[in-house]
Amino acid sequence: MYFSINKKYTPKRIRQKILIYLRRLIRLRSTPRAIALGVAIGIFVAFTPTIGIQILLAAFFSSVLNANQPVAIIFVWTTNPLTFPFIYGFTYWVGNFFWNGPPLLKVRGILMKTDHALEKEDVWEFYDRLKTIIYLWRDIFIPLTIGGIIAGIIAGSIAYIIVLQIIVRYKKHYQIRKQ
Repeated sequence: MYFSINKKYTPKRIRQKILIYLRRLIRLRSTPRAIALGVAIGIFVAFTPTIGIQILLAAFFSSVLNANQPVAIIFVWTTNPLTFPFIYGFTYWVGNFFWNGPPLLKVRGILMKTDHALEKEDVWEFYDRLKTIIYLWRDIFIPLTIGGIIAGIIAGSIAYIIVLQIIVRYKKHYQIRKQ
């Protein structure tokens, strides 16, 4: 039996695609600072428990701080159905050092069940989980918010520094090659 290898997904082609997207990202806005700040804002907002308004918050903060809006909005998707339980579990754990709430395993169980309801698109099960979360609002959301702000500031700052350095180095390299 003959098996063909899909040449579309070879390591060389994947690397080429990544470089193409990196070049497009860099050309979105002229300053590396605006792009890096957009990444930092998107990651910061992603760590906060503001699902439902995260995109609006990222757009607002990026406008106010003169950052790249599309980049900020894209990086909000750091929290998605796959990463939601891990990120919010971590931010709850961090926030629990400053404001005591229920045990992490109990909260993790509630968040995992909520995430499964979202994945299955079961509106009623999600609604029931959401009612439980609202009932425990003060006990869960205060440490989650505190931890989200702390972890978001740290993760956003690290992302800002790394992305800024990558873009500046890439632009210098690109200008040298261009000459």
